[in-house]
Amino acid sequence: MKDICTFKIDGIFDMLKVGTKKTSIVSKSDAVMDDAASTPKAVSKKESNKNIVMKTIGAVGHATSAAVNIIPYVDTRKEELDEDNVDDATKIVEQMSIKLEKDPNNVEALLKRSHAYILLNNYYKALEDAQRGSTLNPSSLDLKLEHGIALFHLQKLSEAESNFDEVIENQSHTPLQLLVALHFRSRSFLHSDQFRKCLVDCSKGIRH
Repeated sequence: MKDICTFKIDGIFDMLKVGTKKTSIVSKSDAVMDDAASTPKAVSKKESNKNIVMKTIGAVGHATSAAVNIIPYVDTRKEELDEDNVDDATKIVEQMSIKLEKDPNNVEALLKRSHAYILLNNYYKALEDAQRGSTLNPSSLDLKLEHGIALFHLQKLSEAESNFDEVIENQSHTPLQLLVALHFRSRSFLHSDQFRKCLVDCSKGIRH
């Protein structure tokens, strides 16, 4: 799986070069091609490239999920959570809130509640906890990740990327922290149409 996805990404880099197509790597069934025969005139080159990258992100997501357990940071929408998981996230918020009433500076409780809020789509609350936790413990990469993920969902992409940059550039990051930061930074690049940067991060994540 790892070699296949890496090979596919390398081919897409070639596809994004002007006048270059690698149909042996990404077939017409997998991507929107740039030529008039396969792409409607209404579809711009940017849109075509974005479709290609989005399909690659999907393939990368499946590969990394199969290779690494990223449950603590999985990007889950509330409607995709089953009833038990929604209940679990709600219980975590309640439990951590009780702890924080007793000790407002409990960094671990702020981290856990921030992540639970993300799972429940309460991104503003998640951001508040992550910011507060980061103030108390500026060196926590987990809090930087939560901070960045909350900002990402609030469409504050530049600020989100800054947090992911810090995690990626910090040599003390764990393999999981690096993978999560690359995953979300690549998605942020995709949202801002920075396709090449997006693919670079995907490639780094798979080769990691």
